Amino acid sequence: MVRIAKNALLVAAIYVLGGCAAFTFPEKEITSFAEVPEGYVLLVGKIELEPPLRPTEIKLDISNDVFNTEEMMANRAIIGLSERANVTVEKSGFLINPELGQTYFFAVPRERAHMLGGYITVSFDMRTNGPRDVIVNQGKVLVPGGMHYDLRPDDDVVYVGTLRLERGPFNDVTKAEVVDEFDSATRDLTTKLGTGRRMRNSLPIQVSAN
Repeated sequence: MVRIAKNALLVAAIYVLGGCAAFTFPEKEITSFAEVPEGYVLLVGKIELEPPLRPTEIKLDISNDVFNTEEMMANRAIIGLSERANVTVEKSGFLINPELGQTYFFAVPRERAHMLGGYITVSFDMRTNGPRDVIVNQGKVLVPGGMHYDLRPDDDVVYVGTLRLERGPFNDVTKAEVVDEFDSATRDLTTKLGTGRRMRNSLPIQVSAN
């Protein structure tokens, strides 16, 4: 349990985004190739949690949710990407928010090739006792990082695999592996965004615990 002296309307957003006061909101998934800015690459992949979170396990209770933080937390991960490997998720400056078990499509700056890890929120409870008096409880599954994506200057779309996480009875990750589901991801890409862009299969080399 944490007691914080901060504006109550900001507390939930700060905590779901890593507890960093100078927080960064996660990027939105793209819905068309035209939304990928110059100097960015479209990152395609998936995050799976085994066994999946049961509806009865997810307990989110946020009052005055003006930042839609519950939407960021419900069956989703917060993942930090950075230019450097030796920074924390909270200081990455660039977050994606993929839905678990679904192929994701995020426009990412080419230089942000280090996946630092992140977390999946299982429970979140916030109680406000006043405008500057808030109590927060948060339960998480920590997502291991230590991965480097090979993002090349001529890449349009890069597939980085399915990060499959096995969790133990205390929501600790007991195994992390990257699974190649390129053919399935290609079908999802075509269904969501259409054709016309080549997707390169480039699984990360290393997965290690934070």
